[in-house]
Amino acid sequence: MDNSKMLRLVNLNLLPVLRQLLKTRSVSRTAEDLNLTQSAISASLRKLRELFSDELLVMRGREMVLTERAENLVAPLEALMASAEHLIGIPEFDPATEKRMFRIASADYITALIAPGLLPYLAEHAPGISIQIVIGGPRTSLDIQQGVIDLIIAPDQIAEWLNMPFQEPDSPFDHEILLHDRLVCIAAQDDPDIDDRIDMATYLSKQHASFYLRREIHASVEIETMQRLGLHQKNQLFLQEFTLLPMIVAATRNIAVIPETIANIYAKVLPIKVLEPPVEFEPIKLAMVWAKSQSRKPAHSWFRDAVRKAIRQNGDS
Repeated sequence: MDNSKMLRLVNLNLLPVLRQLLKTRSVSRTAEDLNLTQSAISASLRKLRELFSDELLVMRGREMVLTERAENLVAPLEALMASAEHLIGIPEFDPATEKRMFRIASADYITALIAPGLLPYLAEHAPGISIQIVIGGPRTSLDIQQGVIDLIIAPDQIAEWLNMPFQEPDSPFDHEILLHDRLVCIAAQDDPDIDDRIDMATYLSKQHASFYLRREIHASVEIETMQRLGLHQKNQLFLQEFTLLPMIVAATRNIAVIPETIANIYAKVLPIKVLEPPVEFEPIKLAMVWAKSQSRKPAHSWFRDAVRKAIRQNGDS
């Protein structure tokens, strides 16, 4: 039987159900989202398992997880659904009347760059649009393909840290580099050990407050560089928040390494000084990543443009 005949035998109404099941990993939540009964969703799941000759969703401990086959279905399914939505016709997007939330996987540091330019812009042009910042993790790659997360904004090393090869030609993601940001050292203004510069001996002898995302993903250019060079600094405190580091440094004799954009913002309001580090850190290339299936959607395109302008405005200031 050729592919066209096989396609006619497939109930295409199952595809939106499959999409939502892969997104929620829950029969009950899918039923609620699609305004259907749980028994109807369970029946659809049985048919989908027969269609793909795979369990798709299986219990692991106390939660449902995707099988390998199901994970491999995410990108092509999202692309197919996006093409179908585009074919049928996309409603006009009016930011002035749009009411929705955009979710960005990022760090607090990015929020500090985005907020000063983006929030006033939204208040004026799109008062019904809100933003949620979440921390990336093992599920981020699937979440962004499924539209659970709209954007990732982070150093381009996320390709390695989150197993997201977004720069490969056949990647399900689009991306662009928004900003190049240097890493600098910060110290308390009254630190007696440091004048207007810091040498390697002092740098290695001082206690450090350092950014470290989580046990399985440090997501730190500083730590990665020091490990690669075989240098050992005294990491006394690890934090998940870049923007807390200037406050810690101002109140202690610790030093820290943070992006220059954030250092310059906090040097205006805290008693800290910004120094050239004795270690040559690779500049951070701040990447914005999104699912290719979202590229042509007017609302998503408009929001990306707003974020782009906000980051560049603050990054260039």
